[in-house]
Amino acid sequence: MKAGLTQSDVAERLGVTQSHVSDVERGSRRLDVIELRDLARICGTSLPDVVAELESSLRKKRVPQGTKGQ
Repeated sequence: MKAGLTQSDVAERLGVTQSHVSDVERGSRRLDVIELRDLARICGTSLPDVVAELESSLRKKRVPQGTKGQ
């Protein structure tokens, strides 16, 4: 998602520190579903859209069944 926001912008809107947002971005901190929903809203999208995009991305990365090990 490219919302044109800095980590500081996101942190302020979420009520957390910039380092918290940085940790999330790097993957060293995970979000719960409520935090993810709030982050999606701040970025101008919705939780269902984020999940749909994630599912689509994961489907593209999966190895088709029956081809593993061939």
